[in-house]
Amino acid sequence: MINIRYANEKDKLLLLGWVNNSDSIVGKLVNRGNISLNEHSDWFLERLKDVNTYMWIIENENNIPIGQIRFQKKSSNYLDVDIYILKEERKKGIASKALNLASYSVNLFPLRAIVKKNNFRSFSFFSNNGFSLKLEDKFKWVLVKE
Repeated sequence: MINIRYANEKDKLLLLGWVNNSDSIVGKLVNRGNISLNEHSDWFLERLKDVNTYMWIIENENNIPIGQIRFQKKSSNYLDVDIYILKEERKKGIASKALNLASYSVNLFPLRAIVKKNNFRSFSFFSNNGFSLKLEDKFKWVLVKE
């Protein structure tokens, strides 16, 4: 059993730690190294204020944070999806449950996942959760859920 709650200012350092985990960095398209506290603080506060960003903390049955999910509308018609689950909590169906909870919470579509070409686990995850391959290049896959 999991739940999601909207992220708040108290979650800033938690998310900074997660984004700088080596298992997170290896799957990123843009960030290839650790993010500084200043960079993260600016980004995080912008995300909290942005009406086109929805950011949740995923918690287990004991209300302990075990991941995050974010939908962010950028320049396209899509909400880009970003999910991170702690390594020890993976392979339990948590990401799928969180994706469903978040999707029904905002009821906004279409969703888009941009996945680094070496991240087969994420590609499979999104494919298994109703996303279809829309396009690809030598660096990334773009999957959408209408």
